[in-house]
Amino acid sequence: MALPQKELFKLESTRGDIVIPVDYNDPAAIDPGTDDLLWSQLAVDQLLGKHGATNFKHLEAAYDALPSQVNHEVTFNVAVGEQRSMGNTSNYGYDLSKKFVSSSGRILVVGASPSQWTLSDGSLTGLSITSHQVGSGDPWVQFAGTPFSGFDLKGHFAVLSTGQVVVIHDHTDDTLFLLAALSPDPTGATVDVKTPSTVFTNWLADGVTQAGLGEFLLDSGNLNPPLYKGEIYFQDVGFDLEGVSNWGVQIGSCGWLQQSRVFGGIGNSPNQVYGSSHSRLYVWSVSVSSPAGSSPFIAFGLGPSLYLSAVGGYYSYFRGPSAQGVSIQDSALNMYSCVMDDCGNAGQLGSMQLVQGFGNITDYGGNKLCEIRSVTGAESGLYLGRGSSLRIKGIRLLFKDCQAPCVAVADTRIDISESSNGFRDDGGNADVGIELVGPQAHIRLNEATDVFGTLGDVRLQGGDIVGYTEIEESPGGVIDVGLNRIEVA
Repeated sequence: MALPQKELFKLESTRGDIVIPVDYNDPAAIDPGTDDLLWSQLAVDQLLGKHGATNFKHLEAAYDALPSQVNHEVTFNVAVGEQRSMGNTSNYGYDLSKKFVSSSGRILVVGASPSQWTLSDGSLTGLSITSHQVGSGDPWVQFAGTPFSGFDLKGHFAVLSTGQVVVIHDHTDDTLFLLAALSPDPTGATVDVKTPSTVFTNWLADGVTQAGLGEFLLDSGNLNPPLYKGEIYFQDVGFDLEGVSNWGVQIGSCGWLQQSRVFGGIGNSPNQVYGSSHSRLYVWSVSVSSPAGSSPFIAFGLGPSLYLSAVGGYYSYFRGPSAQGVSIQDSALNMYSCVMDDCGNAGQLGSMQLVQGFGNITDYGGNKLCEIRSVTGAESGLYLGRGSSLRIKGIRLLFKDCQAPCVAVADTRIDISESSNGFRDDGGNADVGIELVGPQAHIRLNEATDVFGTLGDVRLQGGDIVGYTEIEESPGGVIDVGLNRIEVA
């Protein structure tokens, strides 16, 4: 039986790059009909013109009207304001998993530019920088008076008049601490403190959310595309997970989140951002905050495949309180200049967990800061589980205000002896620097390692605590009752 003409069109591919405007709040906005196909820019313009409209109303409706294969760049320009979903068409408020994005194509969802973002408070605009530190170790900007007194701005963005937009990972009443080196030099510049003004929500109507659902399902259908192609890409948007009790943003194959903010949730949602089996997920200058009971970030690469999950975190901030914190299992993690803050509730092995996976924590673009801090519930700051490996290059992996051991090493072999930095102390740690959980763990440190706690440097299995000097002076290192070995190369 022959397919209807419309279904034949649906099997075809895009014809050239396409730009599609979306604005839920435009009263004249339309959605494509079931027989409409947005296969070219001409088709988009003609459909809008036919109805006297300038925007489509729902992102997913416009996405559904694309051909089945995307061979070109399709950009959804989404306007300022709260963008609401169509309803329960699957287990997600927004299901962007139905098209195959080839290695020559890409889908971009782009919100309003930072110049149109929402001020975090009306007073936080045009603030003149009085002093600053450009340096990559810990860049900051300072201001006269106490403009940030009474605010919690962690995870918001500093929008500089130089054009740079940077995540705020900490602040005092007069200073913002930032996650990227300042370039160009901000002497004489001003700062606005903002958050993205294009915000996707799970709301159907005021006060009505979709229970039992996730927010976004993203899947390009392409397991191994080249960089920047064959993927779904979000920039300059916010994801408000209020009312979401399933995955917040789930990546099925290859996706990017850039210069965006994920926040909200109802406390029992399993994960805010999730990379599923065999996916590749990249977050760049992203802020992810979560309520108690959820996780800011998690990635699995389960099952036999040529493509393990790959996770990249760059200039990003992850904040709890959360159930699992940053959890990487059977996956490859690349992390540059990121902060994990108060991640991991009681009963969790670590604020950041790496199990049967590879972690690459290194400097990028001159940035030399990664930090795990405010560990109040998890059993460690960084848990290195069975089968894990870790590479630290040219960067300080800092630990601050950890109430549990900063690093816990289970039955695995870890070698960071070639690092020029490694596990470093940033103060306020109440337990020990490193704990050997074992059994038969083996860890080789470098001389720069200095992470410690109130109780000492390293706790061996059995409870004895030893110092780095003793370890360094022991030929072959120190071996404990669980046959765990720790040495300084």
